[in-house]
Amino acid sequence: MEKIRPIEISERIEFIDILRGFALFGILLVNMQLYNHPLQILILPSRENYLLDKISEFVIKFLAEGKFYSLFSFLFGISFFIQLRRFEERNTPFKSFFLRRLFILFLIGIFHGIFIWPGDILSLYAIAGLFLLFFKRISNRWLIFTSIILLAIMPFFLLISAFGVEMAKIYEPESIKEIEKSTDLFKKEAEKAYQIYSNGNFFEITRRRIHDYFSFTFFGNFFIFFNVLAMFLLGIFFMRINVFKNFENNLPFLRKILIIGILVGIPANVLYAYIIRTIPKNIPTFDLFFAYLAYNLGVPLLCLSYVSLILIFYHYSYFKKFLKPLSAMGKLSLTNYLLQSIICTTLFYGYGGKLFGKIGMSSSIVITLFIFSFQIIFSNLWIRKFKFGIFEYIWRVASYRVLKI
Repeated sequence: MEKIRPIEISERIEFIDILRGFALFGILLVNMQLYNHPLQILILPSRENYLLDKISEFVIKFLAEGKFYSLFSFLFGISFFIQLRRFEERNTPFKSFFLRRLFILFLIGIFHGIFIWPGDILSLYAIAGLFLLFFKRISNRWLIFTSIILLAIMPFFLLISAFGVEMAKIYEPESIKEIEKSTDLFKKEAEKAYQIYSNGNFFEITRRRIHDYFSFTFFGNFFIFFNVLAMFLLGIFFMRINVFKNFENNLPFLRKILIIGILVGIPANVLYAYIIRTIPKNIPTFDLFFAYLAYNLGVPLLCLSYVSLILIFYHYSYFKKFLKPLSAMGKLSLTNYLLQSIICTTLFYGYGGKLFGKIGMSSSIVITLFIFSFQIIFSNLWIRKFKFGIFEYIWRVASYRVLKI
């Protein structure tokens, strides 16, 4: 039995790091509104008043919202497959390593949610990752079938709930009034959050972060848990059929995914972006059902079309040179994800720039471009001198139990 060592920089697959770097841009673009506003705005209808901000919000929901945590989930599935294969080739037990790796990721996520930003998703990846151990032996056909079922769960749940609400309007109208009051509770919570995050000191804001993380984020993650797991499985499927290993042979397949993503994913995401802006998301209605039906259909397709488009560009040397700087971002993906939160919360929170709630959607896009440009430069300079990012190093040391890597 051969001892497993971490993958060296020279062994990394460049275009997977490029995809990670690209995903970090979309994550920052979408999260910017949540750095600048309370998490409760995810439940409430849009607050944007100016035309340019409304257009910007629509474009982000159409092109970015959901696609990039899905891309990270897809890449997480790829990483799982690569690690599993390496352990199996060396006849080394994988389960204990993977559980340790997930536990460390979970702790990093908890730290992120409590001390930096309450919208953390790392802890969700760690929890969802546990289920991959149950899927590592199933056939490719069952991987696809299970992914489709997982993506259908939330729209089905909302459909049943919407029927329940309609029946309650007829037979128990008083209960509907109680449900509708919950919207007011979210509004009050948002107003409290605006006050604390805008003007509070670090300790006051940390207390609020803890409240938002455990009362909102953990509950909210339920709505994307099945989507995350579905994308994990699709990442494994793509690795099994060697999509990334044989570019030449798989270019027709990638072009088909791109076409499907354009023909189906774009209209579905336009429908989602159009509906979701004006409705509260805490009350199950048929409008909410149709929005999430479009979301769960359109998001994976558009996400995979992004993957296909980047891989097609990567195939051509002219475009490849423009994509290569993203690979350094991808090598430091965990550090860069956390760095985005550190920069933005310092910029917006009361113990920093005090800009919380004061930046419109269009301005947030400009800030996103500046921060991401800085991260590209920082990552490329860092990777010339160091093998790993700070948090990548911590994760690797704890996962592999080695000190000199």
